[in-house]
Amino acid sequence: MLNRIINKLERRFGRYAIQHLTIFLVIGWFLGYALSFMGSGSVTGGSSAGSVILSYMTLDIHQIFHGQVWRLITWILIPPSSSGIWTILMMIFFYIPIGNSLERVWGDFRYNLYIFNGMLIFVVTAVICYLVFGMISGVGSATGAVIGQFFTTYYIAMSIVLAFAATFPDSTVLLMFIIPFKMKWLGFVYAGFMIFDAIGYLRNAFSGGPGSIYYIIPVIAMLASLTNFGLFFLAQRSKRTVHLSRKEKEIRNRFRSNMERTRDHQSITQPEMRVVQGVKPRHRCEVCGRTDISDPDLEFRFCTRCSGAHEYCMDHLYTHEHISDHTGEEK
Repeated sequence: MLNRIINKLERRFGRYAIQHLTIFLVIGWFLGYALSFMGSGSVTGGSSAGSVILSYMTLDIHQIFHGQVWRLITWILIPPSSSGIWTILMMIFFYIPIGNSLERVWGDFRYNLYIFNGMLIFVVTAVICYLVFGMISGVGSATGAVIGQFFTTYYIAMSIVLAFAATFPDSTVLLMFIIPFKMKWLGFVYAGFMIFDAIGYLRNAFSGGPGSIYYIIPVIAMLASLTNFGLFFLAQRSKRTVHLSRKEKEIRNRFRSNMERTRDHQSITQPEMRVVQGVKPRHRCEVCGRTDISDPDLEFRFCTRCSGAHEYCMDHLYTHEHISDHTGEEK
């Protein structure tokens, strides 16, 4: 169902997909990192001009509701972390290659959908958190500031890593540019970090201290990121699952049994089939590969139910799996 919806969206809006989206993301993070580097504090702290500018870029829902609507876009420019030269190396030599690999395998539209859907889920979840926690605490400004602190691109970047680990589990990356590490284990490590952080936040949330309720917000941010990851890979799984009717299953089973008989027949009669060197056959069966040269007495027909020109021998004309339009998949 999900994959069917994605396919319809791709047919209608696929031409609008942004190519090399990861590169544009990293360029935006570079701009945010440049502003962060100008400051002496954290992304939302410090007293320098850069830190003040970044403080006006976070996803602070309270400020958005009070007119600072540019925050709906500018939070995307804040880099996932601000740890000096390591951030630059990660953006260039890690996020760009894995993002480009996902684009090549999934296609531009599906990768665009994965990233932008994750951002949309983030914004919607942030608004819901603001309404709920602001109503509970009665301090909307404090709630908005906490949301802006935890609803960042850190979880967007982590969702890209998890997607790459799930798509290419056996690919190897160099951890710290030295240690070879398989992506599936790196995905487990990232998931372990998220679980560890969530347990720490929940422990603080139930400690009963002042403002302890706000520690639930980063846990919700993690769940929002994982929701996008789960939805997309549920669609990918449904793409590989083909639901056949009883009649279609009977046709498939009959086709497989005929294929087995054909292979047995070929193994016996292959030495007796005549092959004329240098003569190109006029007819060839797409199932068994026999031609009018290897078996002159065999009749061949084009299938009218298949899309395009597909020729079969009489043994397979009514037993092959038909080719549908565009996709080349079975009808």
